[in-house]
Amino acid sequence: MFISDLGSENKLPDLSNFAHPAHQTMNQFLGSFLRDAPGKLFEMRREVELLRELNPSDEAQTRQHLRQIFQQVHTLKGSAAAFGIELIRALAHEIENLLEHLRSGEIVCNHAALDALETGIEKIEIVFIAIRENKLIALPEDLHLKIRGLARNINKKNASSSEDDLPAEFLEKLNENEKEHLKQIVAGGANIFVLAIDFSVNEFQGKLQNLRSRLQQDGEIVATLPGKFISPAKIALQIIYAAHSESPNFLTNISSWNGQVLFANKSSFQIAEAAATALYAGRRAAIELGKEIEFELVGGQLKIPKKQVNALTTALLHLVTNAVAHGIEPSDERLLKQKQMRGMVRITAELMTNSIRVCVKDDGRGIDFGKITQTAEENLGIKSDSAKFDFAAARNLIFTPGFSTAETLTQVAGRGVGLDAAKTAVENVGGTIEVRSKVGKGTTFEIILPRA
Repeated sequence: MFISDLGSENKLPDLSNFAHPAHQTMNQFLGSFLRDAPGKLFEMRREVELLRELNPSDEAQTRQHLRQIFQQVHTLKGSAAAFGIELIRALAHEIENLLEHLRSGEIVCNHAALDALETGIEKIEIVFIAIRENKLIALPEDLHLKIRGLARNINKKNASSSEDDLPAEFLEKLNENEKEHLKQIVAGGANIFVLAIDFSVNEFQGKLQNLRSRLQQDGEIVATLPGKFISPAKIALQIIYAAHSESPNFLTNISSWNGQVLFANKSSFQIAEAAATALYAGRRAAIELGKEIEFELVGGQLKIPKKQVNALTTALLHLVTNAVAHGIEPSDERLLKQKQMRGMVRITAELMTNSIRVCVKDDGRGIDFGKITQTAEENLGIKSDSAKFDFAAARNLIFTPGFSTAETLTQVAGRGVGLDAAKTAVENVGGTIEVRSKVGKGTTFEIILPRA
């Protein structure tokens, strides 16, 4: 509705009836409304100034300030409607419409939009002054013209659907308000993550609160959903999380929270994100096997393109769980070998000239390539001294699907299990994987990924 279209309603209300004794209560409410309005308008102006000072990438704070303005103007609109002050109601309604567009991301929250907000607030102030001075006024429609002009400045990011930003298996668990919130956040350019976290029952409240505080440093929680059942002693959650930086702080230490990233909608990823699933699985395997193992990640902040993430995640998952299950010895065996009781599995990432090198190293029993050679002689009829077979071939053989016997599982610690999947995943994105090992000392798998 344009101000010029208000017709006979484009006038100040007759407030004289409110002085009648029968209307004393209403008169008190009106007095409070008129006294409180300047404070509300001041708060709205202050929020606009704070928006001007914000970093444009700080989407969470932007939405928070817009929400504060909306609450104030909505209160003004409701009160103005109750007292028949149509000019204020109509202006407040226009500002609400603008705020809805800004909050949804349909209109970009830039200086032009903030100028329009200030214009609306200024017009409401003019009406209040006119009421106090009992003067008739005519308001220009420049607020409407500004909003109409802003509507051409559409945020194109809003064109994507929620289905493009979150897999259906998670999206279907959200209610309509959460889906709308997700749409608004994505329109603002946030990165979406789905985190799987589990807590012991007796530590649930404290640890969940701590996790929420940490996550809110970089973004906001869209929804908290039940996770997959683990045991009666555990509470598992899935958290839909929107981060306003591409590499939020939680990624570096999510595995230490006993969590993993189930989904991420980004163009590039930290090594830490690919490693999180492997470290999570490794810790759980260590608990199940009763092994004491220290896990370490170095260089997790390095980034790889989206197309390499799944490959590296798959490779690291197999390499770490193999190290836990078959590489690291039980504590009593390690003590007999004069090793530290706690085993070590370390993932390191290093930036090279044209590639990224990712290594998985353990200090376990190592791979006996001589045993592999012996197995090849016995089962495949290949002689170790022939030109067809050497120790380099033995190293390659552990990546071959199906190369497993009871003896190799015992003597060689089952290093062939799952390694073919690791090799295939890495090679599918143009990478290579090599292994170095020394019996009794440990094993290192080296993955080389090309830099995009």
